[in-house]
Amino acid sequence: MNKIPRTNLSDIYSEREHTVQTKSTRSKNSFIQSLTVSPFATGLVVIIFVFVGFLVIGYIGYTVGIDNTRSISATAEMRELDLQVALANKDVDNGNYMLALERLEYVLNVSPNYPGAQKLFVDARSHVDVDLYDKDIDEPAEVFSYIDVSNSGELIENIRLNYKNKIWQDVIIDIEHLKLTGEDFDQDEINSILFVALRNRGIQSIESGDIELGLTDLEHAEQIVALDSVAEQRRRWASLYLYGATFWDINWKIVVDNLYILYQIAPNFRDTEIKLWQAYMEYGSEFLGVEEYCDAKDQFVFADNLRNDASLTNKLKQAIEGCDLELGNSTNGTQTE
Repeated sequence: MNKIPRTNLSDIYSEREHTVQTKSTRSKNSFIQSLTVSPFATGLVVIIFVFVGFLVIGYIGYTVGIDNTRSISATAEMRELDLQVALANKDVDNGNYMLALERLEYVLNVSPNYPGAQKLFVDARSHVDVDLYDKDIDEPAEVFSYIDVSNSGELIENIRLNYKNKIWQDVIIDIEHLKLTGEDFDQDEINSILFVALRNRGIQSIESGDIELGLTDLEHAEQIVALDSVAEQRRRWASLYLYGATFWDINWKIVVDNLYILYQIAPNFRDTEIKLWQAYMEYGSEFLGVEEYCDAKDQFVFADNLRNDASLTNKLKQAIEGCDLELGNSTNGTQTE
């Protein structure tokens, strides 16, 4: 009788265990293989990390560069303030009180708490005719006393009336007509009236923006009598402003030089600050166009000190980066030699 073969349970379990372990091993290998990245993908990840790292480093370098540049600029500005106060002290000692006041106005405008500047300003101002210094340009002081021309004709009476009412334009026109009539009149008296009219119309024209007419009037007035300190001051300001405007878009260095001087002594004269900022931007862009990055950076930093503008940020960044490369190449070249 044939016996039914018996199955050894230990063998069955052993075989099943082996089968399970084999499947488990295959699953693990499959999972590990699924996690294995191709060389291309690995390289791409590395490139991305390197690129991001360069961006972070570049941004940090740019930020540090901006901070350092502004720190240097602030130091330069403080030196300029120190210089202006020192010069103002010399001006006071030499009796040039109006020039001292101009310098101190600039210093106090930039740094109201600059040590000793306010005291020096008060001292200089105590030596100046306060009424003349504070005079509203629309209501200028009468340099000469009222002139009696009662025995003159109708034209002189009109001159007299317009002089009293400070209608300087009509005074000047009537005097021109008077000289053409051939009538007898007192030359000294009429010239005195003409001086006042030319002087005052000249200052008013400068303040209203008709700078060329204003300068012409002051020049003609000076041919009669020497200009007073206020008129001389306005002529100086107007000359610097006009000279800068004349070379606009022609020679940015001349524009910047003249407007910079004007900004030092009269920062609130018309739109001097805006014009100087624009000139710095144009001058910097000109340097940027010929890849003179360090010179461009200087101009953009000056502009940034006047006012921060979104249009300035990218140009300043480009100039700083280019300047750093210029300095790096220069250093490497020196070391090689």
